[in-house]
Amino acid sequence: MFQALARCIGKRWKALPQEKRTKYEAQAKEEMKTYREKMDEYQQQVIRNTMKGSANMHVSTTISSDRDPSSLAMGPVSESLDEKPAAASWATAECWYGGCASC
Repeated sequence: MFQALARCIGKRWKALPQEKRTKYEAQAKEEMKTYREKMDEYQQQVIRNTMKGSANMHVSTTISSDRDPSSLAMGPVSESLDEKPAAASWATAECWYGGCASC
């Protein structure tokens, strides 16, 4: 169905006199220019909105070379995951990896 319609439109376009085709081609060119301008505006707006949103949530993940890497540690590092940190109270089942209100 679509192929037959496309063939019919193609034949009618080729049968159109050049002066009429020129009119429609100029109109299409102008509409394409408008479309591209609006698309550029839209893409710039998306970029601005994305940058605005990410600026509020920006967290730096870079480590400057002058910082001591050990200063980034959250606390003493155990040699094994089986070792319990001294601050944890296992009798009251406190979390030692950040799952409780006291962490």
